[in-house]
Amino acid sequence: MPLHVLARRCSQSKKTSFGGASPSKLMPSLITSLEILAKVSDTNCEDHRRRTPLHILVKTNCSTSEPYLSLLTHGSQLDKQNERGETPLIEALENSSLFAAELLLEEAAKTQSDHQWLCRSTQYGETALHVAARKGLTNIVASILSLNSSASATMLQDLNGDSALHLAAGRGHLEVVEKLLSAKSVEVNCRNKKGLAPLHVAVESGFIHVVKALLTKPDCDILARTTDERRSSPVDLAQQEYRRRSQPEMTLILVQEAERRGTLMHAIG
Repeated sequence: MPLHVLARRCSQSKKTSFGGASPSKLMPSLITSLEILAKVSDTNCEDHRRRTPLHILVKTNCSTSEPYLSLLTHGSQLDKQNERGETPLIEALENSSLFAAELLLEEAAKTQSDHQWLCRSTQYGETALHVAARKGLTNIVASILSLNSSASATMLQDLNGDSALHLAAGRGHLEVVEKLLSAKSVEVNCRNKKGLAPLHVAVESGFIHVVKALLTKPDCDILARTTDERRSSPVDLAQQEYRRRSQPEMTLILVQEAERRGTLMHAIG
C-alpha cells in the first residue's frame, strides 16, 4: 500500500538510507509525495493488521508536522483501531511518540466534536487516558481531559477493572493523580476487580505523596475495605509488617486523617 510505505519512510531517526541519500535529506520529497498521494487515495485504508497510514506514521516517531497534517487534512480518522484496538493516539503513546501524540490532540482540539473517539479502548481495555496515566504523561492527560472529561471517558476500566486513576496512583505519578482529581467526573473511590480503590493501591505501592493527594478529596473513603476475605482498610494495609517497618509514616498519615474525620475506630481492624 503506497501510503503505508511512504508513512513508514517518514522517520527521521532511521539509520538506513534510500538510494544513497540520508532520510533527513529525503524528507522534503517524501512529504511532497505523501501530500500528492493523500489527495487521491483513501487515507483510512487498512493493511493486514488493520493499521491505517496514520498508525504507521505515528509509530515512526517522525518529528515533522507536515506528514501528519497531510493525512489529517485529507481525511485520516482518529477513531480507527488496529488489530490490537489501538487508535493512532494510543499507538503514539505506547511508542513514546510524544510529538505525534501532542500534534494529534492539538488538531483534534480544532474540531467541534464530543471526542468520543477518546473512549475507544484496546484489547486490554485501555483508553488513551489509561496509557497516558500509566506512563505519567501529565500534559497528555491534561489535553485529553480538555477534550473529553465526561465520565464515559474518564471512568472507563481496563480488563483488570483499573481506571486511569488506579494506574497513576499505583505508579506514583503525583501530577497525573492531581490532574485526574481535578476532573469532576473522576470517581476517587472506584473499585477494580480486586476490590481495590485508588487509595488502597497507593498505600500498597508505598506512594505517600499520592496517598496525601487522594486524601485531599473529602469524599475519598478512608474506611473503604477491600472486597476479598481480608476486608482490609487502607490503615490495615499500611500496618502490614513490611510496610510498617519501611514506611511507618504511612500509618501515621492515615490515622491522623481518620482521627480528623472522626472515623478512627472504624478505620482500624
